[in-house]
Amino acid sequence: MSSCRAAERGLSVLCSARRGYRFCPPRRIVHIYLDAAADPVKALDVVINAKTRRTGICGAAECLLIHESIVDTIGQGVLRALMDKGVRVHGDATLQKIDGVLPATDDDWGKEYLDMDIAAKVVADVDEAIAHIRSYGSNHTDCILTEDDATAARFFERLDSAILMRNASTQFADGASLAWARRSGSRPAKCMRAARWARRN
Repeated sequence: MSSCRAAERGLSVLCSARRGYRFCPPRRIVHIYLDAAADPVKALDVVINAKTRRTGICGAAECLLIHESIVDTIGQGVLRALMDKGVRVHGDATLQKIDGVLPATDDDWGKEYLDMDIAAKVVADVDEAIAHIRSYGSNHTDCILTEDDATAARFFERLDSAILMRNASTQFADGASLAWARRSGSRPAKCMRAARWARRN
């Protein structure tokens, strides 16, 4: 049984870490941080794919964090596109001003929906995004959408998720996709730590 299938059934699975192996809890809380320097086309394509391609796998996005400076531009556009695809957006007080966004509760932060739902929250900067992920994430897969190298580097340095991505869909966290990426020479994620895990899925 693959680790994604096991997670769907509420089972702990064996994941690779820096040293040896560790048991991962069944929850897979995948975050995407939409930075102020995100490319609008990439942001739209990545978020839509990460949430809607397959909602029941461990790489499906469950929470979208949006930089406060782009809420009314890129952020709103991405949320409306998600809702147009049938995704139920559970947003914080700021995002509830957008027509169609549902009120988020405390239970929505850190929730694995495995369905056409996503939590969404406004953050002041990359550090607040990192703090949120540390509080509510599961150290499985997290992504930053940005064209700023320094911001991306900080995101990668301050988080210790098994898979960290930049400008790539978290659906690549599927074991078959990671194994293909490794064979083809692509580097959509921190594949070095995930390589052995991916080959076993």
